[in-house]
Amino acid sequence: MLPLSAAPYRFSHNVIGAFGLLGAPGALAATHAGRLAGRRLERQVTLGALLLLLLAWLPLALMPVSLWALVIGNMLFYAVGSGLGAMASTLVYAHAGWTGACLRGSCISLAALLFWAATRKMSANRDCGGSN
Repeated sequence: MLPLSAAPYRFSHNVIGAFGLLGAPGALAATHAGRLAGRRLERQVTLGALLLLLLAWLPLALMPVSLWALVIGNMLFYAVGSGLGAMASTLVYAHAGWTGACLRGSCISLAALLFWAATRKMSANRDCGGSN
């Protein structure tokens, strides 16, 4: 069971989903990262994004103690993910054009769909009393 749905929080799925809105600042970070990448600063932006990603796990680990830790960690994680996604898209577009960018996006979407399908099967097995 995930920490937000377990004690002491016991949040509903709707409340847990609302935490996703905390990632909205990531869109601003992605725009800024894309501009920096356009100035040939991809390596520096990537380093900064990876360092922020690493730092984001510390507050996330403290979430059982404080919801603020989740807010801080979630915002860092979304900002870094959005920034890295924007940079990767820019680089793919520069090297492979629109077709390459669409192929990258479809591969990521397919990977997410496969992950969803795999976890759905595991969840169904667990709910039916099967073993994983």
